Amino acid sequence: MAIGRKTGGRAAGTPNKDKAAVEQICARYGFEPIEAMIFIHKKAIEKGDFTLAGKMAAEIAKYVHSQKKATEFANPEEQELVVRLITVGQKPS
Repeated sequence: MAIGRKTGGRAAGTPNKDKAAVEQICARYGFEPIEAMIFIHKKAIEKGDFTLAGKMAAEIAKYVHSQKKATEFANPEEQELVVRLITVGQKPS
C-alpha cells in the first residue's frame, strides 16, 4: 500500500542489469549502434534505397528528438468535417 513515498524497487541511479550487459558487450567489440544506423542510412541513400534510409532516419530521430504524444480530436457538436485536398499547382476553389 502506498504511504506517500517510494518504498520498494530499484534505488534511483541504479543501472538496469540488462542494459548494462548490452553496453558492456558493445564496448567489448567497439560497436556503436547510432553510428551503425548512420552508416546504413548513408549507404542506403547511395544505393537509392530510400525506404531503408527513411527507416534508419526515423530510428535515429528517436535519440535526437522527443516523441510527440498523439492528440485526440474532440468534436462535441458532432459536426461534419470537410477536408479539401489541393494538388500542387492547382488553385483552391
